[in-house]
Amino acid sequence: MRVQLKPAESGDRSEIARLIHLSTNTWYQRHGREAIFPAGPDSCELFVDIYHRLDRGHHWIARDERGVLCGSCFFHPRDTHLGLGIMNVHPDYFGCGIAAQLLAKADELAGDLPVRLLSSALNLDSYALYHRAGFAPYAVYQDMAIAVPAQGFSFPRLTRGRVRAARPEDLPGILLLERELLGIERRNDIDYFLNDASGLWRVAVWELDGGIGGYLASVAHPASRLLGPGCCHSEEIALELLGWMLDRHHRGSVPVVLVPARRSALSQVLLQWGGRICELHLAQVKGRAQQPGGVVMPSFLPESG
Repeated sequence: MRVQLKPAESGDRSEIARLIHLSTNTWYQRHGREAIFPAGPDSCELFVDIYHRLDRGHHWIARDERGVLCGSCFFHPRDTHLGLGIMNVHPDYFGCGIAAQLLAKADELAGDLPVRLLSSALNLDSYALYHRAGFAPYAVYQDMAIAVPAQGFSFPRLTRGRVRAARPEDLPGILLLERELLGIERRNDIDYFLNDASGLWRVAVWELDGGIGGYLASVAHPASRLLGPGCCHSEEIALELLGWMLDRHHRGSVPVVLVPARRSALSQVLLQWGGRICELHLAQVKGRAQQPGGVVMPSFLPESG
């Protein structure tokens, strides 16, 4: 099925939010799972707003010959790679090749840069789509939902360092850490987190002797209650960052964090904290990707596979 691809416009905001809400919830519910977005379609305007703020002009939509919005994909151009963000197809158009056409746009926008994405391991249809397009998985993450008591969350000190709220002047240290552990740079993303005035985002850093050995961002919104992106040098640092953020940003809620599946000791502690494994995600790349070092905690808002 051929459709017209075009950059999204500001007037498409509500329509795109409804598509994200309907497409994502429909897929999960058809496969016997709960809706990912229990709040109304308006809640998904969060994704449109943040992605347009970060990457205006790089959100493409697909319309059929009648003008019906049948597909949407956010692209995140960075100096080191192109991030493939949330991609949605209207349920009435599943299997019509629209996702493949949006994916071809990624090749056009990336040029010679690698294309990175994070996808659910449950969705074999999308895995097959990415596989046919030349993507290969390079890391596996466990989604862990952690119920945080309303009275707060206590966690042990495991290192000589300290966790504190991040400041704008921490930007160079965080960028250096991501370069070291992931081989990517996302200056605009990190700068956005650090300077957010809405209260939706918080960022913490772990430091020792003036050096940053870990950071963790977090968003609290009806459409996304997520810890990440973040990365650090060790599991102990990861636990201190997670404990600090759970206690200060997610009291009385159930946020989700993605942790490396190969970090079994970290997962075991999170299970002891009351966490449960609710899904698996695959970091995939078309091109080259550095094998993640330390502990990497990716997110979907924005993409950070």
